[in-house]
Amino acid sequence: MKWVLFGIGLLWIMGGTVLLFNTEIVRKNFFQKMRQINPKKLSPCPMIFGLLLALSATASSHKIVIYVLAGMGLAKGIFFLAMPEVKARKWTDWSLSFSDKTYMGLGVLLAILGIYVLGTMIVETPAIVA
Repeated sequence: MKWVLFGIGLLWIMGGTVLLFNTEIVRKNFFQKMRQINPKKLSPCPMIFGLLLALSATASSHKIVIYVLAGMGLAKGIFFLAMPEVKARKWTDWSLSFSDKTYMGLGVLLAILGIYVLGTMIVETPAIVA
């Protein structure tokens, strides 16, 4: 399960870096496509990430933080799944209309979160036998 934690941490670092340094490109390309997709169809994505985080929390030295992040992902997915489509669309449009500086700040936060997740992984070092 530490590979799942490693993968999620790397995804968050890469996503945060791209969001930080290529904000305008991400806004023009990715966010325009996100506006066309029904938000309720994307609700399983945070639920899957939350479930994977919950399952891989045992590979972390700070399990409670990973469980909190997993709970937030599950809650977001359930929230969007239970929300009416009109409200989900308004919520998505609102979050996609942030300023570039806000997205840069979110990119920094996402990269720091990814580094934290990678830093909490328990790595077994082989015993040195002399």
